[in-house]
Amino acid sequence: MSVRRKKKEGPGPASAAGLISFYKDVEPKILVKPPVIIFITLGFIMGILILGLLVKPF
Repeated sequence: MSVRRKKKEGPGPASAAGLISFYKDVEPKILVKPPVIIFITLGFIMGILILGLLVKPF
């Protein structure tokens, strides 16, 4: 008769591969609303376009 040995149970495949992470401190440091980011981006684009019209290349 064969004796069945109990398999050693380790961490699951997802946690062993590092796919699951648990963080204790999950508070964002800087909160910026989406409209502010859109206005900043549009300002940079407008600035680059204006500089492109005013400054001639070498």
